[in-house]
Amino acid sequence: LGERYGRDPLSEMLLILLHETFVRGPASEWWHYLNALPRRFATPLHWPAEALRELQGSQLFDEAVREHSLAHTVFKGFEGRVFPHCPEAFPAGAVDLGAFKWAWSVSHSRTSHVPGKEGAVLVPLQDVLGGVAGHGREHDCEEEVEDDEVAAHHHDHHVHAGGAPGHRPQ
Repeated sequence: LGERYGRDPLSEMLLILLHETFVRGPASEWWHYLNALPRRFATPLHWPAEALRELQGSQLFDEAVREHSLAHTVFKGFEGRVFPHCPEAFPAGAVDLGAFKWAWSVSHSRTSHVPGKEGAVLVPLQDVLGGVAGHGREHDCEEEVEDDEVAAHHHDHHVHAGGAPGHRPQ
């Protein structure tokens, strides 16, 4: 894909997060870290439409609309140019918009640039030291809004991957 469309560190990170979390799941060597990341974000990307409408006329509204538009454009691009051409990495139905929005939020809130490394990386120790992984994730935002699409997809993934609903592998 990189040869055909060019390399984009954000897209690479999104695809890795989606594959490792929603396709490989508990079989991923990164599962414990990925499973410890927040499933909910209080960013405008996850706000219901009525909450966004209340911001009309503000700079935040314009920024939220741009982020929604960009995220949906990238997701549609993946649906058209990546997922159908890589069925072994992304089986049909493995990734939906809710899963994508989760990966988008993780990549935008947790990636770092490490000297000597190309592109953006996730640094698990940074999350642990910052109190994000494990028990600290509930305090990630002052007011959290659950993205029902991600919660439902995460629940479905555990059921299909052999986990019980609500089960978080240790």
